[in-house]
Parts: sequence; structure tokens; C-alpha cells
Amino acid sequence: MPETQALYLQISAGQQAAPQGAPPLPLQEVLTHLRDTMGSMERMTGQLTMAMSLLERLSTVEGQGLSRRSPEV
Repeated sequence: MPETQALYLQISAGQQAAPQGAPPLPLQEVLTHLRDTMGSMERMTGQLTMAMSLLERLSTVEGQGLSRRSPEV
């Protein structure tokens, strides 16, 4: 596309292209968003850790010949 070629020429000539799209967010807003994202990731990590722990316990129980399936008659 012509826009891509023009951008390539600017970059290879060492010129910076003017940013397009939305204006940059204020730093405080970016920090708030990052903190919220980190909190979400920490909650998900906790949930994954619990799930892994439960699966590890289940695999240990099944490995000992005990399973949740009903015994065969």
C-alpha cells in the first residue's frame, strides 16, 4: 500500500513518523490500567494455583487406586 511504502521510506531515512490514531493516554490513566491488570492477573494466578493443587491431589488419589468412579460390582 502507498501508506506503508511512505512509512518505510520515512523510517529508512531516519525520520520519525507522526503518531496516528488516538492521542496518548495520560500517565496516571496508564498506571491505573496497569495496576488493575496486575490485580486481575494475580487473582487468575491464585485461581490457577488452586486448580493445579486440586488436580495434583486428585491425581495422587487416583494413583493410589482410589478414584471417584463407583466401584464395579
